[in-house]
Amino acid sequence: MPEQWIVDRLATGIASIELELHVQSVIEIETGTAVGAESFIRWRDAVHGFVPAMSWMPYAEATGALVDHALHLLPRWTSLAAMGVVSFNVSGQLLLDERLTTALFEVPPGTAAGLALEVPYLQFSVADAVRIAPEWPWTEPDDLDTMLEALRSHGYSIWLDDYDGALEDDHCLSLDAIDVVKFDRSLLASGASALAEINTRVRSHGKRTLMEGIETPAHEDAARAAGVQLAQGFLYGAPTPSVANHNASAQ
Repeated sequence: MPEQWIVDRLATGIASIELELHVQSVIEIETGTAVGAESFIRWRDAVHGFVPAMSWMPYAEATGALVDHALHLLPRWTSLAAMGVVSFNVSGQLLLDERLTTALFEVPPGTAAGLALEVPYLQFSVADAVRIAPEWPWTEPDDLDTMLEALRSHGYSIWLDDYDGALEDDHCLSLDAIDVVKFDRSLLASGASALAEINTRVRSHGKRTLMEGIETPAHEDAARAAGVQLAQGFLYGAPTPSVANHNASAQ
């Protein structure tokens, strides 16, 4: 349960919460070119400063408030489509919420083509569903697979987030809807041969691969040597407030 002031603020609705989108570049390793970005929801409170995501997002999702916040930020996210492919983190639970999916399908396909939906790898793990419930509302994988296919047909890219290389529940790698698999930063410590093997396995399914958590040139060298195509991390810059926040304030 989050702190009481967080519960109280979430209960009052979007108007009392200062939400921002921050973005962090995604880099093509071989060329060093920025090809897109990941966007993050940040809550900047006037009294408490930035509120850590894990201290409020799980509760907001469980109570339905996170859908309201996602809908509130949707116009800002879609305005970033010209940057390349800009991703937005959503759980499978949110992707089966009728209010959100209706709004996503109302985005013109040409705009959706510049956007990606990041779904956590954990969402596909039935074993973990038992371990972490009820804190994380769960989604049946078959329902989620169908929705991902529909969203990709509309134009969105689908990115699988925080993939840790485990073989369990790897059926998600065979889903045509998934375009990019983001490797969890823990894989940087797995060793060069292990990372290369995981990368080869994922790419054999026709997916592009992205290494998260690149903080040093050595990290980048390891990802490059393993054949990973894309990278993201503090080596290329920290997440920064999106220009879309300023545009929203001016309206």
